[in-house]
Amino acid sequence: MKKILVSPHNPITGPRHLGHYLGSMKDLIDIQNDYECYVILDDMLASLMYPKERSKIINRTLFVVQDFINAGLDPKKSKIVLTSQLPQLYELIFLIGSVVDFDYCKTLHSSSFCGLLKHYQRRDLNLKFHPSTSEVVYPQIGIPCVTLGLQAEYFQGGEEITGYISTMEEIVDGYSSLNKTQFTKPKYVSSAMPFVKGLDGAYMIQGNGLLLSADEKEIRQKVSETKDLSIFGQWYSAFGEKNNSEKLLSLSEKAAKTEMANFLVDYLKPFRESKLTNGDLLDIIESSTKSAKNLLSETCESMREDFGLLNL
Repeated sequence: MKKILVSPHNPITGPRHLGHYLGSMKDLIDIQNDYECYVILDDMLASLMYPKERSKIINRTLFVVQDFINAGLDPKKSKIVLTSQLPQLYELIFLIGSVVDFDYCKTLHSSSFCGLLKHYQRRDLNLKFHPSTSEVVYPQIGIPCVTLGLQAEYFQGGEEITGYISTMEEIVDGYSSLNKTQFTKPKYVSSAMPFVKGLDGAYMIQGNGLLLSADEKEIRQKVSETKDLSIFGQWYSAFGEKNNSEKLLSLSEKAAKTEMANFLVDYLKPFRESKLTNGDLLDIIESSTKSAKNLLSETCESMREDFGLLNL
């Protein structure tokens, strides 16, 4: 039986860009046959952090599912699950929260995206002036709880998720000292390229990135506007194109940009030509969710016994 691996992602920005792909998605696709993989799209986190964007989150989440499938994720082998579709997760958060200090969550929140917002920025996002309990607690332990609840032995993703590892260690040690249920501390599977440069040379985000589903015209335009050709070298290396990376040194600026654009236009073709419907994507999510719910229910049953609660 394959060991379970969890890979969490925030779907708030919708369609994935090269930074998402080279920083995490490609690595997951490459190892999906070695594990029982669960891609966790934390749409509940997106809803809590961006109340003003809630009407758009479902659509953005489906874009993310589509990009994962187009990238080569096999839905017959790997599962794509939304946190909003896992009622068992919220029971886990409640029970596991009994061994997590609230001040621990407050400390982590204070240095998080929401914790660093000015009062006027919070108002623009429709967040309360003071953080709610859900805002403080859920972002810190939501993903750790679903990972432990799925009985995962491995945890995969980019550098931004490494903080969850120490939180899971806190939970495992705290819970096992009081209860019979024993959680496993997942081993972190790092990305080959945790820091992916954007078109301006800074860490790639939505503003300086290139969408995987960008059309040919946009790809060529953005590549032509890139100032630092070393960015192309990093991208080629992340794609596993060592020869192209070395070849860059012998090309003129114009030739280097033309070759990079041609490569991306060809490589990203599956993302532009996707024929999946929203119905197809929802079917994939529904099938995946059944498996996740079963595992989480097993964990919940064990924890109810720890708390002396009935399992009906």
